[in-house]
Parts: sequence; structure tokens; C-alpha cells
Amino acid sequence: MNNSQDDPTDARAKERSRLGLSREEQTLRTNHENNPTSGSKGVSLQQRCIILNYAMEYSDKAAAEKFDCSERSIRRWKNRVEPLQMTGNRERHILVGLDQLLLTMSVYLYPSMNSDERAAFIYANGGSVSPYSRQDVSRRCKELGITLKKRSIEAYQAFTPTNRLKKELFFARGPRLGIRGVRRFRLIDTDEAQFSLVKVETKKGWGYKTQRIREAGHYTRSAATVSLIMSVEAGNPYLPPNMYGSVQNPRKWWKITTDSMNQYVFANYMDYVLSSIENDPVPGGYDNDRVLLWDNLSVHKTTMVATMVQLRPRKDEFRFISINRPPYQPNIAPIEYIFGMIGMQLSQRCAKDWGLDRLVEEIHYACVHVGLDGSLDNTFIHCGYVY
Repeated sequence: MNNSQDDPTDARAKERSRLGLSREEQTLRTNHENNPTSGSKGVSLQQRCIILNYAMEYSDKAAAEKFDCSERSIRRWKNRVEPLQMTGNRERHILVGLDQLLLTMSVYLYPSMNSDERAAFIYANGGSVSPYSRQDVSRRCKELGITLKKRSIEAYQAFTPTNRLKKELFFARGPRLGIRGVRRFRLIDTDEAQFSLVKVETKKGWGYKTQRIREAGHYTRSAATVSLIMSVEAGNPYLPPNMYGSVQNPRKWWKITTDSMNQYVFANYMDYVLSSIENDPVPGGYDNDRVLLWDNLSVHKTTMVATMVQLRPRKDEFRFISINRPPYQPNIAPIEYIFGMIGMQLSQRCAKDWGLDRLVEEIHYACVHVGLDGSLDNTFIHCGYVY
């Protein structure tokens, strides 16, 4: 017998179709509670409490007949009324408990470990007696959100309490001690780098299992090198984009030489940088106060360099302050990233027939084109100079 004509829901749907309306969605198909016998995910906690209250007032059999459930279920609910979580998976036995804790500790203490070394670390520190396979460790790391990525190598001195405190004070103190309150477009970062025409050393080599791979390095003091002294700024956001000194077209100063670095070479170079700012400043008075950043190299802290910076001919109009960056912290030096970009360009363009003259030309070409279109400003922001 078909009762669809008497069904109010069906009549409502036909009427909406006749009027040209869309179909109603997300409506309850029934007002009955979930029932395990109908293929649902179990009786809800609220309905279980209602059934248990009825069973306590009358009996388990009466409650089972009234609410269409089994007496066995009612007796089970009396021991545990809250339903178990339905995960659909088996209980995990691999890398749980103490083993999982040791796995996460190994990631924190030794980030460069491989899967076999992590399994050995777990066993050596009181973990499971049966060793885990590489697949077990890598699969569990993936489940915990631990991924393999390129790592940065820093000196041990960078993690000493004194040097870590110096880094914090560098961003927390004002000029002479730090850069707090100094806008990043007033900063000028300076450093030196050396480039030579040698074959890059690889990190791996072939040999017998019991043989150590040893080879003489290419980098020696007798190799012919080209020194690059470079200074960069983030760019002034208050200048038009096409103007020299803006964020899109920041100023850069560099000197390429084959002479060894000493205080005379560095002092003459910084005099050239500061003179160019004094003779051709950006409009608006933004060059009146500039902060010079460099590392703790001995030639940067000589009396000659300090006198040259402080006793300028136009010191009443232009004021320059030099600040040493924290030691062993190249990750907060924008110029280090610029040197990396220049080195990458040189390695991609280098050929076997290059000489020192060609290397000097290519370094000059790379310095001209590096850091344009706001990338220098983004580098300063990446290094922590967000003000």
C-alpha cells in the first residue's frame, strides 16, 4: 500500500517544485533517536541516561521493550554510560609512551639524526628492547608532524648564555648598544666576503665500508681570491618607487679588490660610503641620522675607523653611529644573505675559462643586479628589523 499521497513531507516537496523553488536540504529524516540495530553509530549519551533512569524506576526488561534496545546494552551502560570513541583503527603499539617521548627528544637534541640513529637513541636511553625499523621511525615522525628539511649550521658559541643575551640586548637597547627605535631604512649593513675560482667540495665520497673518506681541501691561504666589501640599506619607503634610495631601488656600495683586508682599506672604503651620502643625500632629511652595522672583526673596531666615522667634516649636518652586531649571529645580518645570492649567481654562471679579471667583472655585474624590487627590504625584515 502506497501512502506517499498522505505524506505531508512529500506534498510539501511537490508544492515547492510547482512554485519553482529549490529542494530543501539538511532536514531531519526522522525524529527517532539513534538505534544500533538500524545501522547508526550507537545510542546518544542523552538517550542512554533516559533509558537508565527508566530501567532504575521499573526494570531492565521494561526499558528494553519501551525503547527498543537489548537488556545486555542496558547492563553495559550501567558500568560505562559514555560511549567509546569509534576510531576504526587498531590500538597503536609502535613508538608509544616512553618510546614516543624519546623520539621527540632525539629530534630536539639531534636534528640531523637519521632513522637508524634515532632507533639506537631510543634503545640506549631505556626504550623498547626490540629495535624499530627505518619505516617505523619515519612513519611515526610523519604522523607527529616531523618532516625532513634543510638545516642551518651555527657555531657552538652562538648558543652560549652570554652571546644569546647579547642578541636579545641588541634588539632591546637603543643606539650605541642596540637598534631599538631605529627605523630599518636608516640602517646600513656592511661586511666583507672573498671569492675564488676553485671547484666546490662535495659532502660525500665513495669508499669501502671500513675506510674513512679523506681528501685535501681546495681552500688554502695561497689561493688567489677576490675580496668584496659591500654595504646595503633596506630602502626608504617615503620615497617614490623610481627614485634612487627607495625600497624598489635601494642604494648599495661596494668595492672589489685583490688586496688583503686591513684597517686602511676598510677606513678608505667607509669614507667613500659616508661621503657619497653626505654629497648626494635623499630629499627630506632622511640621511641626517644613519646607523652603521658590522660584525666584530678587529679592523672594524680600530681607532682609525672610529675617528673617521665620528669626526666627519659635516658632522653637524649628518650624524653617523656605528654598532657592532652580536657575535656568531650571521642570521641577523642582511648582508650575509646578499653574499649568498651573489655566490649563487656566480656558481651558476662560472665557466672553466674564467680568470680573475672575468671574476671581478661578474662580481660587479651581480652587485648591480642583486637586491632590487624590494628584496633588500624583505631581507631586513626576515633578519628581524621589522620597525
